[in-house]
Amino acid sequence: MSNQGVKFAFVDEMRGIAILMVILVHTSQKVPNLSPLIATLAQYGQMGVQLFFVASAYTLCISIDRHSEESVGVLSFYLRRLFRIAPLYYCAVLLYFLVHILRQFFAFGKIITVTPYSFENVIANLTFMHGFVPSANNNIVPGGWSIGTEMAFYLIFPLLFVFSKSIAKKRFAYLIALFLLCFVLNLGIQLGINEVTHRSMHINGFRYFNIVNQLPVFVLGIIAYFTHKEYIHPMLYSRSISILGFLLFLGVTLWLLNFQGNWQAAIIPTSSAISFIFLLNWLKTLSVNSRTICKIGVVSYSMYVFHFIFAWLLVPTILSKLPHIGNSDIELIIAFVLTCILTFLVAIITQQVIETKGISMGARVISYLQTCANNVSRA
Repeated sequence: MSNQGVKFAFVDEMRGIAILMVILVHTSQKVPNLSPLIATLAQYGQMGVQLFFVASAYTLCISIDRHSEESVGVLSFYLRRLFRIAPLYYCAVLLYFLVHILRQFFAFGKIITVTPYSFENVIANLTFMHGFVPSANNNIVPGGWSIGTEMAFYLIFPLLFVFSKSIAKKRFAYLIALFLLCFVLNLGIQLGINEVTHRSMHINGFRYFNIVNQLPVFVLGIIAYFTHKEYIHPMLYSRSISILGFLLFLGVTLWLLNFQGNWQAAIIPTSSAISFIFLLNWLKTLSVNSRTICKIGVVSYSMYVFHFIFAWLLVPTILSKLPHIGNSDIELIIAFVLTCILTFLVAIITQQVIETKGISMGARVISYLQTCANNVSRA
């Protein structure tokens, strides 16, 4: 592994932890009668998406800084993101459509409906606008809401990064003020909508998934980047403080997940993201990284896209054919391990066959555009 790879291995660890959390919560949805403690821990796994968002914002900052001298800088940023995300996602749209059709055929002997695969919903997903379309938000590709939310963040990221960099150079406290502004504005917007519509925002609903509610999470990832780069004393993110901060906000998030109210859904993503900033700080201080978790992190996007096939369909079917275990918690552990192994094996292939080739294609397009831009500037 190169020095650069070692330097940022903790980011792959974050992604690895994130996908394991996500797989845990989705695996648990097919295992009834879990003990209260295990059910709570499994439910917390959904926060893995916020960990993905923090890691994404952090690595985007690294990437845009690294490519800041490119002649087509902003365009190359968007092209890298598009060729990184789109090929695999488009394959997922097709795959889950086929799964939808096949499940109906085997269950009923005929295709009853293609809902929710309407023309409008599919187009919204293919153009990555489904983060703004309730009917298309999270049902064309399971878990696809996070892709729509992340793509919406990509649209504003270059401007947000430049602004964050400019205010961070003046005073680090301005970055904190930016985060607080995003957080307070979102909270005010969500509570205002609650009052006007008389409908609370629910966890895992459209408003919860939307970029407006998730933006403070991404901003925290940007703050973490500037924090690590140059703007704060290392003692403030020492290992002991990082562990304590992570545990504190982990506890806050678990409490909020089990709190009955009409406002916590606007706070949970941010509280979990704060805990993940401390986790990021702690992982960054480690001299040795887990190679297994890092390998999982490298293929985490493929694992995220395809793990539903195993967590919701194949593994429950396999376990239903085996002798009954009699303990739901043990059954969850077995299902989780099986899902992780099978998904990882598939992800190794799809990461090489689809993701890597898409990234390479994007690099060739960017190289061509840079050559054209350089020729024009010399003319």
